[in-house]
Amino acid sequence: MPGTYMENLDVLDGVGPIASVELLFYIYDEETRAIFKRERGRIAARKDRFGFTVHLPDPLTPQHEELVEATRDFARSYVFHPAAREGAPGLARTVTAWRERYGDIFLLENTRLELLEANLPLHGGIGLCCDIGHLLVEGVDPASWLEGAPGRVEELHLHGLKEGKDHSAFTFRDPAMRRLVPFLKNFPSTVEIEVFSLKELESCIGELESACAV
Repeated sequence: MPGTYMENLDVLDGVGPIASVELLFYIYDEETRAIFKRERGRIAARKDRFGFTVHLPDPLTPQHEELVEATRDFARSYVFHPAAREGAPGLARTVTAWRERYGDIFLLENTRLELLEANLPLHGGIGLCCDIGHLLVEGVDPASWLEGAPGRVEELHLHGLKEGKDHSAFTFRDPAMRRLVPFLKNFPSTVEIEVFSLKELESCIGELESACAV
């Protein structure tokens, strides 16, 4: 919803099936920094209601360790995007240092598969965040892709594709989405419904409930 982190948490508090929330810092400018600094204590106080993951900025720099430090007492994982090929070694050095300090709580997300493939060998067995919408945009069958990554995927970003646009509400009437149902029923970790309206969120929850996947 348009608003701050706490304003969104207040809305989501009334959506019973929601157990986890991703705090989005994809853009971490001065305005975002000020909002988070103001609300950080109240966000942390909600950790008994929500599990939290953190989406780190893109591009990610060593200076963004301030976000890890500011959230490590209530966040359980951190998602980051792969870098362009020329920036991949520097990103790997940064994340490797963080993994040594904080543990294996950092997950590499597929934005484009060519970037994931260029970055993944530099990160030594790191866990993955699988973004279903990004796979659909590239014309890749998500269920088939997940079969090739057993045990690596620790978080799922779930959204559909509508008129070529991802981050849309999904339906299991779509064959590619329907093939995901067995995986979703057995997935033990966080499934984030990555849409940007309450109406679409509630529609997606209804689809998951109808498929007995929540």
